[in-house]
Amino acid sequence: MISNKYVDKYIDLYESGKIKLNEERVMLIDYLQKHVLIRDDIYFDEELIENFIKFAEKWYFPLAPFQKFISAFVFLFYKEDNAVFYEQFLIMMARGGGKNVLISALGHFFISPLHGIPRYNISIFANNEKQAKVSFREVYETIESHELLEDMFYRSKVEITGNDTKSVMQYHTSNAGSKDGLRDGCVIYDEIHRYENFDVVNVFSSGLGKVPNAREFFIGTDGYVREGFLDKMKERAMNILEGKDLDDPLFPFICKIDDPKEVDNPEVWKKRILCLVNREVLMQRDYSKRYVPNLNN
Repeated sequence: MISNKYVDKYIDLYESGKIKLNEERVMLIDYLQKHVLIRDDIYFDEELIENFIKFAEKWYFPLAPFQKFISAFVFLFYKEDNAVFYEQFLIMMARGGGKNVLISALGHFFISPLHGIPRYNISIFANNEKQAKVSFREVYETIESHELLEDMFYRSKVEITGNDTKSVMQYHTSNAGSKDGLRDGCVIYDEIHRYENFDVVNVFSSGLGKVPNAREFFIGTDGYVREGFLDKMKERAMNILEGKDLDDPLFPFICKIDDPKEVDNPEVWKKRILCLVNREVLMQRDYSKRYVPNLNN
């Protein structure tokens, strides 16, 4: 069996009743306990986990328990060849939940000497430039605000480079077909609820595998595009959580309410933590002006 203190802490918060989780996250904990944490051919890289958490909390923000929980699995490796166990991460939660800032800190860490992989390039994709630049701008402004970081990273309006690793972070929008030939270590797909098909993902994923420990992060809330990319990802996630596909290298972290009726009960929002309103509810009623708290529990 394997363990990590941040994973244990999050599970204990749930099992002790200190936090309430939606069905998909309860299923995730059950899946991990039955099929992952019992293995003896994988290990948590404690040094990388601690280095990332210290990096994020020094330059960005104090990490919430769920963010530390996810981060631990980013640095879960096979013993045999030190390859990543989870190649892909699906993070779905409401706006303001903390997914983008976690991704910003991870992306920044990946191009830093603390990660230590040369030319571990990062691509951030979204359908529009404003969203594609969210994490890029956050890293840019963090470097700009700290003299020590300015000595370690070169930044321009279109790319950020780690001076030691020569790793480059860029953002992309528009035509997927123009992105062939990238040599990324990590790709971040933002606002995946807007993707109508797999075209963008197919193009960017084709450039992975040329550097060690390639990863993909899929982040977003729910949306209106039916039978598109997000629906397929949710179906894939459920197959994992139900134990139907244990070889799938996707880590699915889905935050939502369990019943449409809960949308009118703010106390349930707190119980569910980072609740994600089902798109069916959104299509029936307009909650665009309703206050949704930022619950970084």
